[in-house]
Amino acid sequence: MRTRRAILFLEHPSEGKSTLMNLDMGLRALTYQPQFRKVRATVIGRFAGNSGIDRDRMSAMINDIPELAGMLVIANCDFGHTTPLLTLPIGGRCRIKVFGGETQITMLAH
Repeated sequence: MRTRRAILFLEHPSEGKSTLMNLDMGLRALTYQPQFRKVRATVIGRFAGNSGIDRDRMSAMINDIPELAGMLVIANCDFGHTTPLLTLPIGGRCRIKVFGGETQITMLAH
């Protein structure tokens, strides 16, 4: 798996019980992989409204994972299995711009 300068997009299907613990465990498992240190940013999809996951709990989880320190992490993004549905290509290319509290993610190629 090539991870140099990669942007990791993660989401959890809205079916079933999405929990912060599931995301925490999965994300920590990824950070333990040797290639994870080459990842440039992590983008986390929005959880279903009934999941009970709010900004404070998500921030606390992200801040508790040492491997994410200093990495750009964007959460609550509209892609994946929540409405609106948006499918992202595996291996596509994108650009992330962050300015003044606003974030823009642009797909460049897929």
